Amino acid sequence: ANELYVPLCVGGFQKSGYLNEQIGENIAYLNPKINECTALYWIWKNTDTEYVGLNHYRRYFYKNEIKSIDNRLDRTNAADILQHYDIILTKVRPMGTVTVYGQIYNSIDHTLCERGYFAMRRGIERHQPEYLQVFDDVMKGHNTFLCNMFIARREILNDYCEWLFSFLIEAAEETDVEGYDSYSRRVIGFFAERMWTVWLRKNKLRIKEMPYVAVK
Repeated sequence: ANELYVPLCVGGFQKSGYLNEQIGENIAYLNPKINECTALYWIWKNTDTEYVGLNHYRRYFYKNEIKSIDNRLDRTNAADILQHYDIILTKVRPMGTVTVYGQIYNSIDHTLCERGYFAMRRGIERHQPEYLQVFDDVMKGHNTFLCNMFIARREILNDYCEWLFSFLIEAAEETDVEGYDSYSRRVIGFFAERMWTVWLRKNKLRIKEMPYVAVK
């Protein structure tokens, strides 16, 4: 079979025959705060395939700029690419004049954005201090990888998750989101989405950027 995708239910959603992030080692309770990072954690802790990745139920990688349903990246294409690259990611998203931080700030409650930002920054300073300057540079910068979509070897996933969750869980738990709208409550998840960009600035991998699109 050339099937690349295995469905995993998150955020309380359940469907018969699908994997569920509430079964096995998980942080499902944080899903309203960190979005698909709870799926990333589940994959890290509960699977053992040599190659691994993540995309969303309505976001897919495409083989090239022809964004049609029959042109989605498949197992054969992914395997060919990973013969020459370490990781497949979404094409870098240029933000124009707005900064990476500013893009988040403009999209959610401003007070909660600041609270989430400082929680993430404190966590990195506490647990991964050698990444603090890179974090600051990315937040002040104007482009980033988005969507937490990737395909890579297992050891790359392991290294990234060891790093990310050393501070992400703590930052999510200590950020009080009560009284805010459900979108703004995902503030830590929005910052987490930009962490591939931070991590890869210090871990020099061969990156293949691929087009992607959201489907309704």
